[in-house]
Amino acid sequence: RLEPELNLPATTHIRHEAAADRRLPVEHAKVVVAGGRGMGGAEGFALLQELAARLGGALGGSLPTVDAGWMPVSHQIGQSGKYVAPELYLAVGISGTAQHMAGVHPGTRIVAINKDPEADIFRIAEVGLVADWQTVLPALLGQLAADNDERRNNP
Repeated sequence: RLEPELNLPATTHIRHEAAADRRLPVEHAKVVVAGGRGMGGAEGFALLQELAARLGGALGGSLPTVDAGWMPVSHQIGQSGKYVAPELYLAVGISGTAQHMAGVHPGTRIVAINKDPEADIFRIAEVGLVADWQTVLPALLGQLAADNDERRNNP
């Protein structure tokens, strides 16, 4: 009787990803919704993900959000992250540092939401809203849902 000799690893690691962890890649998205340090924590990124999904876009983040563990490095935008060239870049709580903006194509239309009226992002944004994201995002998502319901009811 022959016994084959196999050098297999003792254990096999299987990685399980929840559906929420599978995000669209930012590199080729036509719409990117990105959050920055101004989000204040990971909780707001669920709203950003919902907004990105409703707009058919991808979710991104700045280096500080990756460093804080709020976003995976695969969705970091900026000099040390991914380069994006979407038609629309919605920057929420992003200050607009040169290092971050180096990752956004100069021809991209930028809409910024930030509670700091002096944030650098307002110097390059086409549209800027000085407001707290905690007020704006739920209202925006509500309006998008209402518009979607209207389209369904009146084709």
